[in-house]
Amino acid sequence: MNMMEIAFPIIVGLIFLEVILGWIQHRPYYRVNDTVAGISTGIMFMLVGVPTLFGALIVYDWIERNISIFALFNWQPIPFDDPLTFHSAFPFVQINAIPFLYWVVVFFAVDCLYYWFHRLSHEINFLWGSHVTHHSSEQFNLAVSFRGGSFQRVFEYAFFLPLAFLGVNWFMFLFAHRVLKLCQFWVHTAAVPELGFLEYFMVTPSNHRVHHGRNPQYIDKNHGGIFIIWDRMFGTYEPEREKINYGITNQLTSFNPLWMTFHYYSELWQMSKGAKSWKDKVKVWFAKPGWKPADLGSSEIVYSDPDRPDYDPPLPRRVKIYGIFQFVALSGFGLLAYSLAHDSAFGIFRLLILIGFTVYGLTNVGGILDSKGWVFPSEMLRLVLLPMVAFLIHLNGYLEVSTLLYIVGYSAASLIWLTLLRRAFTGEDDPEPTAMAA
Repeated sequence: MNMMEIAFPIIVGLIFLEVILGWIQHRPYYRVNDTVAGISTGIMFMLVGVPTLFGALIVYDWIERNISIFALFNWQPIPFDDPLTFHSAFPFVQINAIPFLYWVVVFFAVDCLYYWFHRLSHEINFLWGSHVTHHSSEQFNLAVSFRGGSFQRVFEYAFFLPLAFLGVNWFMFLFAHRVLKLCQFWVHTAAVPELGFLEYFMVTPSNHRVHHGRNPQYIDKNHGGIFIIWDRMFGTYEPEREKINYGITNQLTSFNPLWMTFHYYSELWQMSKGAKSWKDKVKVWFAKPGWKPADLGSSEIVYSDPDRPDYDPPLPRRVKIYGIFQFVALSGFGLLAYSLAHDSAFGIFRLLILIGFTVYGLTNVGGILDSKGWVFPSEMLRLVLLPMVAFLIHLNGYLEVSTLLYIVGYSAASLIWLTLLRRAFTGEDDPEPTAMAA
C-alpha cells in the first residue's frame, strides 16, 4: 500500500465527521450537487494523473541521471539514506544528521517551488485554466480538496524539474510532494477556527479559507502548500478578517465536470479568436486573468456581488436520488479504471475506452444535476453501451462472469428506473422542491 491508500480511509472518515459536525451545528458545509460535481472532477483528475505522473517521473529520472549537476561534473551523489534509525531501546529514534538535513532541505524546496507554481497558476491565464476548477466551488469543505483540473499536474510537475537538475532523487521529490498534498487536504475546512501561533508559519484552514475567497482583498492571496512563510516573504499573505465568500468572480453555472474542467480554456479560445492583432491573440494565454484585448472591452476585474445566491438549480427529489446512485456506481468504475491503469497488460486502447466511458457517465451525472434536457437520451445510450464495455473487460480476464452478470443486471434495472423517470427528466412533471444541503 502506498501513502495515499493508507490515508484514504482516514480522509473519508474526516469527511463524514465534518458532515455530522455541520448537521449538529446547523451549518450546511456540504451541498450534494456541489460535492458530487467536485468529486467527479477529482475522479477525472485521478485517471489522468496516472499517465501524467508516469511520464513526469521518466523525464525527472532522466534529467537527474544524465544532466544534473552531479552527472555533468562527475560529483558523488548525495547518499540516499534513511534520515531516522529506529531502535527497540531508549531513546528509540536516532537522527542521522546528513540524510536528515538533506530531507529537510528537499521538503522546504518542494514547498517553495509549489508556492511559485500555485502563485503563477493565479497570475497566468493558461495556468489558471488548469487550476480554476479547484476554486469554482461555492462551498468550502474537506471534499473541495478533491476538486481539480484534470491537466493541472502536467504543468505542476514541470515546476519541480529544477530539483532533478540539482540531483534530488525522484523518490525524495515524490515523497515530499505526496506529503504536501496530504497536508493540503486538512486545510480545506470551515469547521476549524484560527490556530494561534501556527498561523505565523503554517498553512492552516483559516489562511487557506482566505485563498478560496472571492472578496476583493482575498483574491490571489496565501498560495503556500505546507508553510505560509513564502506568502509572508513574497508579499501575498492576507489574514482572515471578514466573512469569506467562496468561489470565482465569474460564477460557474454548471455541475458538468467536463465543462468545469475546460470552460476557462473555452473562454480564452473565444477571446483569442476575437482579438484583432496576433500579439493580442497570443497574449490572451499568458496575461493575468481578467485581462482582455482593448477591442474586446475593459480589462478591469468586475468583482462579484457578495450576496449572490449559490448556483443550485431545482431538481425533483427522485431524479436527484437517481443521479446520486449513478455517481456512486461510476465512482466504482473510476476506481476500476485507476487500478487497471497500473496494469500494463490491460492495454492502452481498452484503458482509454474505460476511462472515456467513466468520464461520459460523470458528464451525464453533471447534466442531471444541471437539469439539462439532453441528459435523458444520453443516459439511455450509456446504459445500453455499459454491458458491452463490461464484456470487453471480461474478454481480457479482468471481470468474472458473476461480476459481468451483476453489471448487466444493474444496467437493465437502471434502464427501467430511468424510463419510469422520463417525465421528470423531460420536465413534463412539475419539479418538486428539494434541499440539496447535506
